[in-house]
Amino acid sequence: MPRLIRPLISVCLLALPLGALPAVLGDLPLPAGQQRRSPAPPTGPHSQQNPPPPAPTTLLLTAGDLPPGYLADDAIENADATARTAAYSATIMSSSFGAYRQQDRAVVQYVALLRTRADADAFLTREGAAVDHTSGAARLTLMMGQQAGPPLAYQQRGARGEEWVMAALTAGPYVAVLGAYDKAGEQAAIDLLRQLVSVAGARLRLAATQAPDPRPARAAPSPIVSTLRVIGLVTATRYGRASDVFRPRSPLYWRATWRIERPPHRARETIRETVWQGKRVFYRNSVTDTPYGGVNEADDHLTLSALAPGHYNVTVVVTIGRLSSYATHTFHVVVLLRAKRMAPRVKVHAG
Repeated sequence: MPRLIRPLISVCLLALPLGALPAVLGDLPLPAGQQRRSPAPPTGPHSQQNPPPPAPTTLLLTAGDLPPGYLADDAIENADATARTAAYSATIMSSSFGAYRQQDRAVVQYVALLRTRADADAFLTREGAAVDHTSGAARLTLMMGQQAGPPLAYQQRGARGEEWVMAALTAGPYVAVLGAYDKAGEQAAIDLLRQLVSVAGARLRLAATQAPDPRPARAAPSPIVSTLRVIGLVTATRYGRASDVFRPRSPLYWRATWRIERPPHRARETIRETVWQGKRVFYRNSVTDTPYGGVNEADDHLTLSALAPGHYNVTVVVTIGRLSSYATHTFHVVVLLRAKRMAPRVKVHAG
C-alpha cells in the first residue's frame, strides 16, 4: 500500500464532525481497481414518478488540471465521501469523490448536490464549526487576487504530522471540499490549493446554474374545521357590577360570550337560557338568529321575586348547525340581616 493512502484517509477522518466517525469505521476499503457502485434504482409503477436527481459534477478537477505526474487512484477508498454522505444524508441528493496522488503529494475532492441552497449553507456552517472545534486545525486565508476566495479554508494536521490544506466551497445547491498535501512544504500545498480552488470554483458555479432548487410540492389545502365554544358566562347586578350574591326580589343579570371562527353555511344560531335549582326550573328562554363569525355576546335578566335563599344555576346553550356548546354558572340568594342597635350600658356605682 502506498504510504500516502493512510495519511490521506486519516486526514479526511479528522476533518469530519465527530458524529460522522461511526459511518466511516464500518466501511472498509475496496480492492485496487474497483469502485463502489450505487444501488440500482428501484423499478415499479412508482419509479417513473420520481426521476433520479441530476448527478453532481464528478470531475470538477481532472488530472489535466494538476501538475505533471499525478495519477487517478481508484484504490483510495471513498472514506471521506462516505462519512460526509452519512452525516448529511437528510439533505444530500447525490455525491461523488475523486483522488489524485503522487508519491509525496496528493489531492482529494468531494462534491455533493444538496436538496436546496439553504442546505448547502447549513453544510458549510457545520463544516466551519467542526474546524473550529478540532485540535490541530486552523482557518486559513487564501490570497486569490481579484477573485473571492472560498468560504472556508483551513490547515489540517494528519495523524503522522503531515500538513494538509483544505477548502470548502458552495454554489447554489452544490458543495465541494478540496484537499491538498505536499511533502515538499506547507507553502507548496497552499499554492497548489489556491490554483485548484480557482478552477473548481468556476466549474462549481457553472454546474449550479444547471441544478436549480427543486420546486416544492404543493400541499393539499387542509379543510377549515369550524369550532364553537362558550368562553364566558358571568352574573352581575343592575349596575353592571360582577357578583354571585343577590338578595331576594333583586334583579339578576347575566352575560354569555361565545366564539365561532366560521359559521356553517346557511346554519341558524339558537341560544337557550335556563335558571334552575336541582330539577326545578324557574326561568327558560330561547332565541334564534343568524350566526356571525368571531366573538358574540348575549345579555338577559330575571327578577328574583320567587327565589328563596339558596344556591341556583344559570345555564346558556349555544347551538349553530350541528355544533353546540354550553356553560353553567352558580349564584347565591341570601338574606342580609341588619345589625340591631344596642343601647349603651351605664354602670351605676352605689355611693
